[in-house]
Amino acid sequence: MRRWLVDRVLILYPHAIRDRYGEEIRELLTDSPTPVRDLADVAWCALIDRITRARESMSLARARTSARTLGKLLLVPPICTVALVTLMMAVGPVLNMMVALGVDTARAAPVVHSSAVVPVGLLAWWLGRRVGRNGAVSAAWLAAPATLTVGLLLITGLPGAGIVLGEDRNSSILAVLCWCAGVAALGPLLRVLAGRGRTATALLTATAGGLALLTLTTITYVVSAVEPIRAPRQYALYWYLSSLSGVDPGLVDNGYLQLADAVKFLPALLTVCTVYVFALVTAAARSRSRDRQLLR
Repeated sequence: MRRWLVDRVLILYPHAIRDRYGEEIRELLTDSPTPVRDLADVAWCALIDRITRARESMSLARARTSARTLGKLLLVPPICTVALVTLMMAVGPVLNMMVALGVDTARAAPVVHSSAVVPVGLLAWWLGRRVGRNGAVSAAWLAAPATLTVGLLLITGLPGAGIVLGEDRNSSILAVLCWCAGVAALGPLLRVLAGRGRTATALLTATAGGLALLTLTTITYVVSAVEPIRAPRQYALYWYLSSLSGVDPGLVDNGYLQLADAVKFLPALLTVCTVYVFALVTAAARSRSRDRQLLR
């Protein structure tokens, strides 16, 4: 599987660089004793190289601006993770108060904790639109998901803390790369729709496509990490919604919240990152469309 991951990372490089140094980079990564960290480093360098070479006329100042913007994008996953954890902890006193009043919160608590994804998602939407309007990210449909993927991979590589994105690290990496490929595939379509002013169609496409992608991503993780006898595959389409909402009828090990114990924060964090990327891509497309109209 490591060779497959290396090939996906190498695709981020421009053709000229990949043709000249691809084999050398592939050999170094394949034999690396720290594959997660080195894959993330190579992916980051590839993104910087692609952005700065996207246009031959790009000035040094603009290249530096793009690099700074990518640096900010790299911080989105850890910031969203901290925000999710903080909000989930913040509802603890409320639940304790409900218990003191005699309210049975055994089933309600996971749902209340899961609701933290709503405000964090709204924050991600606002931040994505703000960055998109600035127009500082070239090829946002590719650069944004790829950069966020690097940030997610860095989280999975953290000793101990990396388990926040799932119990099985290799499955988390596979799911994150699946997410990256899916978001990058939907990005150009959203860019075209938003650029042509088809806001309603773009919103419907983002909602339906994002839901399908996140469902597929969760399925990818669970199938890779959990044996069929523990997680019956006939319930696969329910895994994402169950893990995100906190409503679990026993989809893994026929036990309550066993699915959430397996996937941890992965579905919630990928949901927030999807909102961020889609907001950024559509805002950037609308901004460029307005600029072109003003120049006519």
